[in-house]
Amino acid sequence: MYFMRGQPEQRHRTLLEEKANPRGMEWLWSSITIRMYLSLIARSVRHHTQQAAIGALQNITAGNGVVTETIAYTIVHRENGLQHVRKMLQEGERDVKKTAVSLVKNLSRFPELHPDIVKQVLPEVVELLPNNDTGRDLPSGVTASLCHILVTLSQNGVHNVRAMLSQNALPKICNISKKDNGLVSSSSAFIEHYFILRY
Repeated sequence: MYFMRGQPEQRHRTLLEEKANPRGMEWLWSSITIRMYLSLIARSVRHHTQQAAIGALQNITAGNGVVTETIAYTIVHRENGLQHVRKMLQEGERDVKKTAVSLVKNLSRFPELHPDIVKQVLPEVVELLPNNDTGRDLPSGVTASLCHILVTLSQNGVHNVRAMLSQNALPKICNISKKDNGLVSSSSAFIEHYFILRY
Protein backbone atom coordinates (compact mmCIF):
# COMPACT_ATOMS: atom_id res chain seq x y z
CA MET A 1 0.00 0.00 0.00
CA TYR A 2 1.30 3.41 -0.94
CA PHE A 3 0.11 6.72 0.48
CA MET A 4 0.66 10.40 -0.02
CA ARG A 5 0.45 12.68 3.00
CA GLY A 6 0.54 16.44 3.45
CA GLN A 7 3.26 18.31 5.29
CA PRO A 8 3.39 17.67 9.05
CA GLU A 9 2.25 21.19 9.88
CA GLN A 10 -0.85 20.83 7.69
CA ARG A 11 -4.07 19.21 8.74
CA HIS A 12 -3.90 15.47 8.29
CA ARG A 13 -4.62 14.46 4.74
CA THR A 14 -4.18 10.90 3.52
CA LEU A 15 -4.69 10.12 -0.15
CA LEU A 16 -4.07 7.13 -2.33
CA GLU A 17 -1.01 7.41 -4.48
CA GLU A 18 -1.73 7.49 -8.18
CA LYS A 19 -0.38 4.22 -9.58
CA ALA A 20 -0.68 3.71 -13.32
CA ASN A 21 -0.38 -0.08 -13.03
CA PRO A 22 -1.83 -1.47 -9.79
CA ARG A 23 -1.09 -5.13 -9.17
CA GLY A 24 -3.12 -7.87 -7.56
CA MET A 25 -5.04 -6.73 -4.51
CA GLU A 26 -3.98 -3.13 -5.11
CA TRP A 27 -6.86 -2.93 -7.58
CA LEU A 28 -9.32 -3.20 -4.68
CA TRP A 29 -8.30 0.20 -3.33
CA SER A 30 -6.69 1.78 -6.37
CA SER A 31 -7.65 5.37 -7.16
CA ILE A 32 -8.35 4.10 -10.69
CA THR A 33 -10.95 1.70 -9.31
CA ILE A 34 -12.50 4.36 -7.09
CA ARG A 35 -12.72 6.72 -10.05
CA MET A 36 -14.39 3.99 -12.11
CA TYR A 37 -17.03 3.38 -9.42
CA LEU A 38 -17.77 7.09 -9.15
CA SER A 39 -18.02 7.38 -12.93
CA LEU A 40 -20.55 4.54 -13.01
CA ILE A 41 -22.61 6.24 -10.32
CA ALA A 42 -22.52 9.53 -12.22
CA ARG A 43 -23.20 8.22 -15.71
CA SER A 44 -25.26 5.06 -15.46
CA VAL A 45 -29.06 5.27 -15.67
CA ARG A 46 -29.48 1.65 -14.57
CA HIS A 47 -30.22 1.47 -10.88
CA HIS A 48 -28.65 -1.98 -10.54
CA THR A 49 -25.38 -0.58 -11.86
CA GLN A 50 -25.66 2.42 -9.55
CA GLN A 51 -26.29 0.19 -6.58
CA ALA A 52 -23.39 -2.12 -7.45
CA ALA A 53 -20.97 0.79 -7.80
CA ILE A 54 -22.00 2.62 -4.67
CA GLY A 55 -22.15 -0.71 -2.84
CA ALA A 56 -18.55 -1.37 -3.80
CA LEU A 57 -17.53 1.98 -2.30
CA GLN A 58 -19.56 1.22 0.80
CA ASN A 59 -17.77 -2.12 1.18
CA ILE A 60 -14.25 -0.73 0.82
CA THR A 61 -14.95 2.01 3.37
CA ALA A 62 -16.46 -0.35 5.94
CA GLY A 63 -13.25 -1.50 7.57
CA ASN A 64 -10.93 0.07 10.10
CA GLY A 65 -7.39 1.33 9.87
CA VAL A 66 -5.27 3.40 7.57
CA VAL A 67 -6.39 1.72 4.35
CA THR A 68 -10.05 2.55 4.97
CA GLU A 69 -9.17 6.07 6.05
CA THR A 70 -7.11 6.59 2.92
CA ILE A 71 -9.91 5.37 0.68
CA ALA A 72 -12.45 7.62 2.42
CA TYR A 73 -10.26 10.70 2.06
CA THR A 74 -9.59 9.91 -1.58
CA ILE A 75 -13.29 9.54 -2.37
CA VAL A 76 -14.19 12.84 -0.72
CA HIS A 77 -11.18 15.07 -1.28
CA ARG A 78 -9.44 14.01 -4.45
CA GLU A 79 -12.38 12.67 -6.43
CA ASN A 80 -15.11 14.95 -5.04
CA GLY A 81 -17.27 11.85 -4.75
CA LEU A 82 -19.91 13.31 -2.46
CA GLN A 83 -21.50 15.16 -5.36
CA HIS A 84 -22.39 11.79 -6.91
CA VAL A 85 -23.54 10.37 -3.57
CA ARG A 86 -25.80 13.41 -3.16
CA LYS A 87 -27.42 12.70 -6.50
CA MET A 88 -28.15 9.12 -5.45
CA LEU A 89 -29.65 10.31 -2.16
CA GLN A 90 -31.88 12.66 -4.15
CA GLU A 91 -32.83 10.60 -7.17
CA GLY A 92 -31.82 7.00 -6.56
CA GLU A 93 -34.28 4.18 -6.16
CA ARG A 94 -35.00 2.77 -2.74
CA ASP A 95 -32.15 0.26 -2.59
CA VAL A 96 -29.69 2.75 -4.08
CA LYS A 97 -30.58 5.32 -1.42
CA LYS A 98 -30.17 2.69 1.28
CA THR A 99 -26.65 1.87 0.09
CA ALA A 100 -25.76 5.54 -0.33
CA VAL A 101 -26.77 6.17 3.29
CA SER A 102 -24.51 3.32 4.41
CA LEU A 103 -21.62 4.87 2.49
CA VAL A 104 -22.17 8.27 4.13
CA LYS A 105 -22.32 6.53 7.51
CA ASN A 106 -18.92 4.98 6.84
CA LEU A 107 -17.43 8.29 5.72
CA SER A 108 -18.83 10.11 8.76
CA ARG A 109 -16.48 8.14 11.03
CA PHE A 110 -13.65 10.49 10.02
CA PRO A 111 -14.01 13.91 11.67
CA GLU A 112 -11.97 15.75 9.06
CA LEU A 113 -14.55 14.76 6.45
CA HIS A 114 -17.41 16.26 8.46
CA PRO A 115 -17.24 19.73 6.87
CA ASP A 116 -17.59 18.15 3.43
CA ILE A 117 -20.44 15.90 4.56
CA VAL A 118 -22.31 18.80 6.17
CA LYS A 119 -21.83 21.04 3.17
CA GLN A 120 -22.65 18.51 0.46
CA VAL A 121 -25.10 15.90 1.77
CA LEU A 122 -26.58 17.04 5.10
CA PRO A 123 -29.77 18.40 3.47
CA GLU A 124 -30.36 15.03 1.80
CA VAL A 125 -29.68 13.13 5.03
CA VAL A 126 -32.24 15.22 6.89
CA GLU A 127 -34.72 15.02 4.03
CA LEU A 128 -34.68 11.22 4.15
CA LEU A 129 -35.65 11.14 7.83
CA PRO A 130 -39.29 10.10 8.33
CA ASN A 131 -41.68 12.91 9.20
CA ASN A 132 -44.56 11.97 11.49
CA ASP A 133 -46.26 8.85 10.17
CA THR A 134 -45.82 9.73 6.52
CA GLY A 135 -42.09 9.22 6.28
CA ARG A 136 -40.02 8.04 3.40
CA ASP A 137 -40.54 4.51 2.23
CA LEU A 138 -37.24 3.31 3.63
CA PRO A 139 -36.51 0.47 6.08
CA SER A 140 -36.13 1.28 9.77
CA GLY A 141 -32.47 0.28 9.52
CA VAL A 142 -31.93 3.18 7.13
CA THR A 143 -33.49 5.56 9.65
CA ALA A 144 -31.08 4.20 12.26
CA SER A 145 -28.15 4.85 9.91
CA LEU A 146 -29.37 8.39 9.19
CA CYS A 147 -29.60 9.09 12.90
CA HIS A 148 -26.17 7.58 13.44
CA ILE A 149 -24.73 9.98 10.87
CA LEU A 150 -26.31 12.94 12.66
CA VAL A 151 -25.12 11.73 16.06
CA THR A 152 -21.56 11.41 14.76
CA LEU A 153 -21.65 14.85 13.17
CA SER A 154 -23.12 16.46 16.28
CA GLN A 155 -20.33 15.08 18.45
CA ASN A 156 -17.81 17.05 16.40
CA GLY A 157 -19.02 20.53 17.27
CA VAL A 158 -21.84 22.96 17.79
CA HIS A 159 -21.44 24.29 14.23
CA ASN A 160 -22.63 20.93 12.89
CA VAL A 161 -25.62 20.96 15.23
CA ARG A 162 -26.51 24.46 14.03
CA ALA A 163 -26.34 23.21 10.45
CA MET A 164 -28.79 20.43 11.35
CA LEU A 165 -31.15 22.91 12.99
CA SER A 166 -31.04 25.10 9.91
CA GLN A 167 -32.23 22.09 7.91
CA ASN A 168 -35.20 21.67 10.30
CA ALA A 169 -33.92 18.34 11.57
CA LEU A 170 -35.20 18.79 15.13
CA PRO A 171 -38.94 18.17 14.54
CA LYS A 172 -38.19 14.94 12.71
CA ILE A 173 -35.72 13.80 15.34
CA CYS A 174 -38.14 14.56 18.18
CA ASN A 175 -40.86 12.62 16.41
CA ILE A 176 -38.65 9.57 15.92
CA SER A 177 -37.37 9.64 19.49
CA LYS A 178 -40.94 9.67 20.85
CA LYS A 179 -41.90 6.50 19.02
CA ASP A 180 -41.64 3.62 21.45
CA ASN A 181 -41.34 0.96 18.77
CA GLY A 182 -38.24 -0.79 20.04
CA LEU A 183 -36.26 -0.03 16.89
CA VAL A 184 -32.63 0.98 16.86
CA SER A 185 -33.74 4.11 15.01
CA SER A 186 -35.59 5.32 18.10
CA SER A 187 -32.59 5.03 20.40
CA SER A 188 -30.33 6.62 17.81
CA ALA A 189 -32.72 9.52 17.40
CA PHE A 190 -32.99 9.91 21.16
CA ILE A 191 -29.20 10.28 21.40
CA GLU A 192 -29.24 12.86 18.64
CA HIS A 193 -32.06 14.71 20.43
CA TYR A 194 -29.86 14.78 23.54
CA PHE A 195 -26.95 16.32 21.67
CA ILE A 196 -29.10 19.01 20.10
CA LEU A 197 -30.59 19.99 23.45
CA ARG A 198 -27.14 19.91 25.02
CA TYR A 199 -25.91 22.55 22.62
